[in-house]
Amino acid sequence: MNWFKLYVKVVSKLGFKREPAMWNILNLKRKIDAAETRAFATELRPGRYYYNDLSTAYRGQKYTVRRLTDLDHQIHLRLYGDGTVTGHYELATHHPTEHWQGIELRKLTASEIKEIEELLQRKVIYGRGRFFLQG
Repeated sequence: MNWFKLYVKVVSKLGFKREPAMWNILNLKRKIDAAETRAFATELRPGRYYYNDLSTAYRGQKYTVRRLTDLDHQIHLRLYGDGTVTGHYELATHHPTEHWQGIELRKLTASEIKEIEELLQRKVIYGRGRFFLQG
């Protein structure tokens, strides 16, 4: 068994409190199941978002991805079972002390959020997908 996946599963049920609402960027219209979690990861991959294995797991979290924007910074997204997507810009995890201190942590810009929305809506445009964003 993969111990990290077990850790994420346990923490998502019992673990850390919910991430603060100030980091909410999108709200998908429904509860997220395993197939939709895989679709979320697949849809974000063309935007260079990949699984983030060095991440705190919050209660209700289903998946987490990050995209390195340069050598030192990343955009970090989390998907929750209720359809909430949170995100922020921060120092990458290979700067552990500064990363945990929140140095250079900020909300995503409107253009960064729009890019994420467009990645998630790609399949909807072509009639194959299951993601619909609440407006």
